[in-house]
This record gives sequence, C-alpha cells and structure tokens, in this order.
Amino acid sequence: MTSITQPYLMAQSAMAQLKAAIHMLLSQAPQQGLRNSEIGRQLGIYMGHVEHQGHIPRTLLSIMESEGAVEQDKATKCWRLAIKKWRSDRSRRLKTAPSSLLQAAFKRTVMLPTPMISAISECRIFTSTSPHRP
Repeated sequence: MTSITQPYLMAQSAMAQLKAAIHMLLSQAPQQGLRNSEIGRQLGIYMGHVEHQGHIPRTLLSIMESEGAVEQDKATKCWRLAIKKWRSDRSRRLKTAPSSLLQAAFKRTVMLPTPMISAISECRIFTSTSPHRP
C-alpha cells in the first residue's frame, strides 16, 4: 500500500477549497446564475496566457457539473447550483443536509482545515420544493 504524499493532499485540499468557493459564490448569486467570466473574476482565478483566460474556472465548473453540483443554462451560458432531484419520499423529510453529514463526508475525502469544513457545512442542498429555488 502506498502512502498519500503531502503534495497530493495539498492539491486535493486546494481543489476542495476552490470548489467550495464557487459553491458559496453561486449560492449568493442571482437566480439566473453567473457566467464563467464573472465567477473567475470574482474569485481572482480568471487568469491565463494570451487568449486563454477563463480556463481555470471553466475546468472547475466542468468538474462540479460532472459531480452534479452545478448546471449551466445553455442559452444564457450562466452557471447556477444544480437543483437536487431527491426521491419524493426522501425530499419530504430532507430539506437541508445536516451539517454533521457534510462534515463527515468532507473529512473522509479530503483533510481540510477546520474553518473550511465549517464554511462548507453552511452550504444548503436545495430540493425542487424549496422556497429558495424554483
């Protein structure tokens, strides 16, 4: 069994923090969402070499989209938090994920600093019946 190296752990922690920052930004965004460039500029990650700005936030958004965390409106190109499609019996019982469940999930996957775990645990998972989302 190989041990996980410090650089690997550092990289995974950085990815988790960047995705958490995007999640927080989109949770506070207007209902229609934000464009890639708006997300990148607000987080200070919209840099890149000539004519290739925006690749960092776009790559992160693609990863988050494949994880089911965000979605893009193809017409407006705006990104927003994905509306979770829970089974109907479960959605009646679970409106937000308990922070202890979120903390446990993040502690198992990546060792994050305690303030980051606290910030992530404040994120809410919206269901289709939530008054905060359509």
